[in-house]
Formats: sequence, C-alpha cells, structure tokens
Amino acid sequence: MKFQLLGLLVGLSILSTHVNAMSFWLVNDDMTCNNDHVLIEDSYGDYVLAEWYSGRISEGREVFSDNSIRSYGFKYIKDSNGNEMRIYVDDYDMSTGDAQEWCYGS
Repeated sequence: MKFQLLGLLVGLSILSTHVNAMSFWLVNDDMTCNNDHVLIEDSYGDYVLAEWYSGRISEGREVFSDNSIRSYGFKYIKDSNGNEMRIYVDDYDMSTGDAQEWCYGS
C-alpha cells in the first residue's frame, strides 16, 4: 500500500511539471533559420520570433515554458525529453510572412 501511494505521488508530481507550463511548437531551429533565429508557433497559430542563445532542441518538437513567451526578453523552453534552450524573444503575434522573413531573410 505504501509503495502504491508513493508511486501515485511520484506520477502526480511528474504530471504537474507540465500542467502549469505553456505549450508551443518549435517550427524552425537556429540550424534552419539564418543568424541564430528560431521560430515558435503559439497556441493561437501566431509566430514568436526569437534568437537562440544556448541549449539544443530539435525543430518540430512540442516545447514548454513556465513563463509566457508572448512577451519580450530571455526565456527558457524545454521539450518532453528534458532538453532545454535559452532564447531571447524579439517579437510575438507575428504572421506567417513575418516569420518567413525573420527566418530566411527578405
């Protein structure tokens, strides 16, 4: 009984790490975009334009952040495997055209 309760508590604590986190999609990483730029799609279908600073997450992955990335400044994002990336959000609520220009240039 004690082991079942312990297992339940551990399982709930693991789930709670993503319950409070916001979910996004890393569309293009700094290897695809020019100049260490990354593109992140938010839950509204808009794009967050950011610069890569450290860490590595492969593009096409769902990422999480404890803080909203719909604001300017430094943020940390993580994927479900625990990989972490530090980014600087330059702009948000951007269109597909803005995102393509940010990533690939004009």
